Amino acid sequence: MSALTGLPYLEPAEAQLRSDLLAALNGIEAGGALLCATIRTLPPRVSWFTCRDALAFAIERLGGQPLHLRADDGVRAAECLEAAEPLLRAIEWALDVELEPETIGDGSPGAGSLWLCVETGDASDRIHLAIPRDMRLIVTPAPLAPQLIEDVPISAQLTLSGPRLAPMEAAQLAEGDVLLLGEAPLTGAIRFLDRPAIAGLFEPAARRFTPLSIQE
Repeated sequence: MSALTGLPYLEPAEAQLRSDLLAALNGIEAGGALLCATIRTLPPRVSWFTCRDALAFAIERLGGQPLHLRADDGVRAAECLEAAEPLLRAIEWALDVELEPETIGDGSPGAGSLWLCVETGDASDRIHLAIPRDMRLIVTPAPLAPQLIEDVPISAQLTLSGPRLAPMEAAQLAEGDVLLLGEAPLTGAIRFLDRPAIAGLFEPAARRFTPLSIQE
């Protein structure tokens, strides 16, 4: 329990909102790019587009370039909105909201908002969202996107069956002899944490494990 000491208290409704937002936004696609979302503690110091229902968003990066958008530059703001259209529409679809800007200002939305950063996997495009903490959303979790977790290490134990030799062949082996296993897969089992072991075949050269059955 000592590891939890100092963590901020969240109302159940806000905790559920955070979970729903991350589940809905992580893994969606926009313009062929995969999007990922994180919750931030403070809003960035950029110009914000204010929408209805106290929603707001800010465009920080597009095409790998940072934007220095000013509230009094209407032409530039319109250009940025058009360029960010695929990302905005993807967010709207995921959250079932409308991000139609009504005003633009240099100040960030009120402290009653939840701050999110939504960006492409390579961080070339980045949009910030301000969601009211008391907002009620009905969202659908995005499809599983393995690309988002491909670099996360997972502890696993691989057990392989040793090579089998006839007694007469084994008797002919001497110290220093080299035993070639060949290219045939080895039978074995892999286990993740306390989960049931998964029996399968392991190919040493390809470092590939093919599951066959789950051992209870």
